[in-house]
Amino acid sequence: MIRVAKLPAIACSVLAGCATAPLPTYTWVDEATAINLMRQRAESITTLSAECRILLHRNDGESIHLDGVMLLAPPAAARIRAWKIGRPVFDLLLRDGRLWFAMGDGEDSMERARSLGLSPRALADAISLITTQAITHDSTAVEITSENMILKRPSWQNDLILHGEIDRASLTARRYSVVDASGVERYQLLLEDYAIVDGHPVPTRISGMGDSGRFVLHLSGVEVNGALEAAAFIPPSGAVEVQP
Repeated sequence: MIRVAKLPAIACSVLAGCATAPLPTYTWVDEATAINLMRQRAESITTLSAECRILLHRNDGESIHLDGVMLLAPPAAARIRAWKIGRPVFDLLLRDGRLWFAMGDGEDSMERARSLGLSPRALADAISLITTQAITHDSTAVEITSENMILKRPSWQNDLILHGEIDRASLTARRYSVVDASGVERYQLLLEDYAIVDGHPVPTRISGMGDSGRFVLHLSGVEVNGALEAAAFIPPSGAVEVQP
């Protein structure tokens, strides 16, 4: 069990429950069958927790490396906390579509986030996409190739469309993009270095790029369907709610 009150203490734990064996392969039937199987696979994950190394990279070239912990209870909740040399840097919570964000130093949260090249909404959306529940809900296939299936559905933001690129051989998401009404790509997310964790394929490298900069998450110590404290998804003290 990962206890939120003791998040920094778990940074030294080792990778458990993971295997680097090749991903299971899927025998293609049709797109409806594939989407249904992906939905069933995603719904079998009720919680996911992991330690993470975080890189925030601003568009001007400045960057910062952080340690952190990520907690998921899909599809409703996701949280990520980060610190530097044991000092809290930020705390982000997404729950039922609402987003809270706090900086560890008590400064103006959103202004400080922008100075780090961090978009709280983009990071929250990214970690909520790890289990693929979002893309398989009310999605439609727009393109089938020999290697990939491209899905799309309305994004959380008005007038934007979420595209998901799915590897047909393993039915794992490899790339997401958010596209505006004119077809311009506003944001992209890559999911790489999949590992099998207790029978579940989980990406251990997640990277995103948008207008504010880019970030990279390297996951370790991944646990699937472990117990999480009820307080894990209560808005943190001093957090401000980020409006859509």
